[in-house]
Formats: sequence, structure tokens, C-alpha cells
Amino acid sequence: MKTRLTILLLTLFIGANLLFAQPKDVPGYSKTRWGMTEQEIKDAMKEEAIPLKGKKKFGFTSYATLGMKDISIDSNDFIGHFLMNDKTDRLSQVNIDIIAQNIDDNFDSFNSMVKALSKEYGKPTALYTSIYPGAKRPISKVVWMFPSTIILYISWGQDLDKSMLQFFENNGKRNLNTLGFIPVEEKKTPQPEEKAIKTEEKKEETK
Repeated sequence: MKTRLTILLLTLFIGANLLFAQPKDVPGYSKTRWGMTEQEIKDAMKEEAIPLKGKKKFGFTSYATLGMKDISIDSNDFIGHFLMNDKTDRLSQVNIDIIAQNIDDNFDSFNSMVKALSKEYGKPTALYTSIYPGAKRPISKVVWMFPSTIILYISWGQDLDKSMLQFFENNGKRNLNTLGFIPVEEKKTPQPEEKAIKTEEKKEETK
């Protein structure tokens, strides 16, 4: 029998290490606030905001002209991008990409990052892990949801060799379901007895 590990928790508890103070809100990434212009980001982040050589597209609705380097979290090295909404030209998302990690084992590195982020943001809202032998898309992700900001840390790949930390403006369009933390219920195939009952019900309705 194929062993599958799938964990879905709406409140996460990994030992006593995750019992940290929960902030009431996270207004944005670092010193920035959602809706800032490019110049406002530069003013807030000072020398931390580095102009890119050109406009870098992210998906169909975002772009970045400012980035970051030399970001350190849990002794891991990251680079970042400030994503602007291409319709409003205002900050709506921040992507933080890992470029070097201090723990060789990717699974241990994910757990260590969760603990490190929990020290700053408190107990996560949800954790989802789907890792099993032969899995096509092994993935581990954890999310913190605040009134102003959603923080998502995700690792994926055959050995969880890819990781990203994302900060989103909480505009009401993202929730646990759209972020993939609530699996879509499988459609139940009616059994012969159920089909017969439904057929009889339809006959009664047409009388």
C-alpha cells in the first residue's frame, strides 16, 4: 500500500517552540505598506531597495522595477522583488526567493524556517504537507493570515529543493481555499441504489 502523508491543519502546533506572541496585524513587508508607489518604496526602504536593470514581469498582472539582496532569515540567504500591480502601479506583493540555505536537508530546512517565521508572526494559520514516495508534486506550505497581509512560505520539487516566501496584500481575494489549503472535495459517484432513489424522486416530481 502506498503510504501517503497529507496533513491539513487550520491551526498548527509543532511542539512548544511555536508558542510565540501573535501580532494583531502585519501592515506590509518590512517598512513598506501596500499601495505604495515606486518612489514611496525607495523612501521607506532606503538603500535596501535596489533598482533593477529593467521592468521584470511576474505573471499577467504584476511587474517589478525594484529588488532586494542580502536578505537573511534563519541563516538562509534570499533575494527579493517588490511586485507592482500593472493597472495601478502600486505595491501589491513581495516575493522573497531563497538562494542559499544553511541546512542541507530540505525537509529539515522547511521546518526550521517555519519555526523562525513563527517567532516573528506567531502561530501559523494553516500548514499543508503532501509528501509520499512517487509523488508527482511533493509540496509543503504554511500560511499566516492577517487583516492587511497574507504571508506564505512554500517548498516544492521532488526533494523540496525550491522555496519561496511571499507577502500579499490581503484584499479579500485570497483565502485558504484559493491558496490550496482546503482540498477540493471529490465528487461522489452515486451508487446503483442512490441512482434508483433519485430516479424515483424525479418521477414523483413530474406527476
